[in-house]
Amino acid sequence: MSLMQAEDTTDGSATAAELSSPTPLPTTVELLSDPLRRRVIAAGFCLAFFAIGFDPLFALWNYTPIPLGGLGRETQEIGLLLSTAAIVGMVLNGFVFHRLERRFGSLTLFITGMSLWPINFIAMPIISSLVRTLGESADYAALPQLKGVWFAALCVLLVEKMASLAFPAYLLVVREAVPDPGSVGAVFGLAHTASSIGQCIAPAFMS
Repeated sequence: MSLMQAEDTTDGSATAAELSSPTPLPTTVELLSDPLRRRVIAAGFCLAFFAIGFDPLFALWNYTPIPLGGLGRETQEIGLLLSTAAIVGMVLNGFVFHRLERRFGSLTLFITGMSLWPINFIAMPIISSLVRTLGESADYAALPQLKGVWFAALCVLLVEKMASLAFPAYLLVVREAVPDPGSVGAVFGLAHTASSIGQCIAPAFMS
């Protein structure tokens, strides 16, 4: 009887030790060994590259004289345009995003947002060509046709704000790519590292 009790005690102690010992967390190499997780992290680089690169490019495009391919706008007009778009962005993120996320899911919103960035980059040279075709006068009020072109520039910026919904959606996508609760910080750290690389490269590349 004593021997059986000793064996039970030994087995119980071993089981308790196994339960109390922490499970080893995956290393960075192991986290990156998953192809799906690698794609999620790479998507963060692309998102940051497009989003951070667009802002200085849009400002330069508006400020550059019309003969050089820009819109020739004044700094006050550009600032007002950016402020207006920022208000739209706050409304979209604060009141619209959660409704869209519940209906379509974070992955769908992320893919949709990413697909809008190329539209913006393609639209800018097209609008510049229209401006040069309609006339190189800096006085937009003198040419009614150019008022529509200026509205098109505003639409480009509004599309950019809709594309920026990919940012909160990306955070949710990264969370879904975490293999276990202990790896949340590591996966988010890799995602933000990739995003930081995109943020470093984009302004110099776009300018």
